[in-house]
Amino acid sequence: MNGNKFLLTYEESRSLDQFTITEKKIPSSILMGMAGVSIFQEYREKFSGKKILCLCGSGNNGGDGLILSHLFFQAGFSVEVFVKKGNHSLAFQFYRKLLSRTFIPVSNIETFHPNYYIQENVLIIDALLGTGFQTPVKEDIAQYIRAINYLKKKNSLCQVLSLDTPSGYSPDSQVQVHPDYLAEIGSKKMETLFLRLEENQISFHPIGFSIEEFISLQKTNVRFFQFEKPKREELVSITKRKNDSHKYLNSAISFIGGSEGMSGAIYLAIKMFHRLGGGISKLFTHSTVTRNLILKEDPSFMVDIISSSSVHDKFLHKSEVVLIGPGLRIEELKISLSEMIRMDSFAILDAGAISLANEMELNEKIILTPHLGEFGALVGKKFQNQRDALNDLIKFSRTKNVNVLLKGSLNILALPNGEIYFAKTPNPILAVMGTGDLFAGALAFFLARTKDVTLATRYAIYLLYRTRKIEKKYPTSIEILNYIGEEL
Repeated sequence: MNGNKFLLTYEESRSLDQFTITEKKIPSSILMGMAGVSIFQEYREKFSGKKILCLCGSGNNGGDGLILSHLFFQAGFSVEVFVKKGNHSLAFQFYRKLLSRTFIPVSNIETFHPNYYIQENVLIIDALLGTGFQTPVKEDIAQYIRAINYLKKKNSLCQVLSLDTPSGYSPDSQVQVHPDYLAEIGSKKMETLFLRLEENQISFHPIGFSIEEFISLQKTNVRFFQFEKPKREELVSITKRKNDSHKYLNSAISFIGGSEGMSGAIYLAIKMFHRLGGGISKLFTHSTVTRNLILKEDPSFMVDIISSSSVHDKFLHKSEVVLIGPGLRIEELKISLSEMIRMDSFAILDAGAISLANEMELNEKIILTPHLGEFGALVGKKFQNQRDALNDLIKFSRTKNVNVLLKGSLNILALPNGEIYFAKTPNPILAVMGTGDLFAGALAFFLARTKDVTLATRYAIYLLYRTRKIEKKYPTSIEILNYIGEEL
């Protein structure tokens, strides 16, 4: 697992709650109390001076809201609580009685009217629905979800903190709370990664669940993980050359790409490989213009015009990784590129080469790197977002026995063994021409160094993510490349 964090689906998180209560004998009232204390400690300073409005549903999520309201009140905040009628759990009733011994105003949720608070500095605690709700959201709750969103829209001082999940949130829900902050409770949720929230808007409150033990008991063919960020020291260590090293020991990679007019793409990929400490490389291109431009830029590069004899090239057979695609127009090639990939070496199909995946035999040493549109073309579908594509991504990876990295602000790596890794790395600085080629070169380098698809992908993603520190507003790809060199 390489130190990465387990992610649970909503369904699994509900099962984890029951496992903890029934098997570990921890009452739900204790779990609520632990969650409330942890969340309160996280946010008490951030929301200083605000009036607290807590909207509680009838389930355990509402119970979390009750204990949190109590803690804010005890710390001196002005608090109002609105509770939905229903069959409340014993834990909910316990905290409801606790509030009745205070001066906190507790009202039926039907009395909540957002217009009363248009001018006030308020925090809404969204405790209406947890992960157990069923779509579509029933109207008796949907009206209060809309009321929360309305107040947030009309009042610039209004902020919303959702507990465990935004009420109503699911891939196909039309009515859901749009929070400013999310406090995840017990387990990190896979679905949360698809929210439009930044890292600093989400807090995690583990409260002692035995997640690894729970996971080991589950019979499922798919496991979700969140990549952990490598520290700078780890990236420096993996790029460092040994004192007694030679060029082949520092990785050998074959590059295939650079159609005429697109030489810059393959050049950036090669430069990234060498900037990170790659030992030796060779470019195979069908464009004499690209060959001449590359050699003019750096005569030390090895460049060859690709032909049918290239499959027997000695360097190709020494290469640990073959990167195919940057700046490549597949339709202009006269040979089958599948013959350029050996079964005992790693291969990356990027950019123009991704479409080859439907024409060749794939294996677990090959990684495809499509963005959403490219993946849609690969499977013959159109997707509105990455969440819509997730099931197809998992199915494609398993049935084709290939690794697929679906790129975007949320990167999703699907392995053929059913492991799915996520990295949420929005970085607007990377929205410039050529950064995809830099990423491909970095991925090739780390794949050659680690011989591990998961590790290599993690390193490449977070290497590029580090460029968010660049002070220049709109850096070029070359400036990004130079920054990475200085950073490491």
